[in-house]
Amino acid sequence: MSKYKLLYSPLLNVDEFRWVNELSFVIPGNPRSIKHILNIYSLARAYRSHKYGFNAFGVLSKKMLKFIILLERWPYATSLMLAVVIRVKYECYDRNVDKETLHNRIVNNCHCVDDFKLLKLHRMYEAVEEIILGRSARIFKDMLSKDHDNRLFKNCLLHGDEGEVLMVKDFDDSRPYAFNMNSMFFDRAAGIIEQNMS
Repeated sequence: MSKYKLLYSPLLNVDEFRWVNELSFVIPGNPRSIKHILNIYSLARAYRSHKYGFNAFGVLSKKMLKFIILLERWPYATSLMLAVVIRVKYECYDRNVDKETLHNRIVNNCHCVDDFKLLKLHRMYEAVEEIILGRSARIFKDMLSKDHDNRLFKNCLLHGDEGEVLMVKDFDDSRPYAFNMNSMFFDRAAGIIEQNMS
């Protein structure tokens, strides 16, 4: 009987259904796209539950759903931000860092946090726009023009209560479950950042 219950259990629980409803302003109206996003989310949830035990997600669940939507709707902008996060982590481990590191420039630009991991993603994106997009605006505009509406991207980053707004550390937590991430977009963004920071 328990196998039968598991087989025919609903795709989303009540909380998850409410989250999808709240994020409906950024989820495409196409039923196939909705199903695709929910399938990726369900796979990620099942993988994490299997790895860490039932109900392992907690607060991460809603942020992970948002991260999956970001990758699906704005793959270039999300890949750019992920490439920045990885670049900054690399700089933090490198002993020969100077004042012109991407980490220092982003934190100095934001004037709001000392710990990069606690930086809200919308603040980081604004800093990245100013620091990197200003240097090679044409390349980035071409790249980001393939994404959906940029204003909706920023609204999605800002969406939620104080504890639900995405921060840099949420990228690290959600990345292992980003089954819909396109490595080609990430490699392109990382290459452009490398050119602009060298």
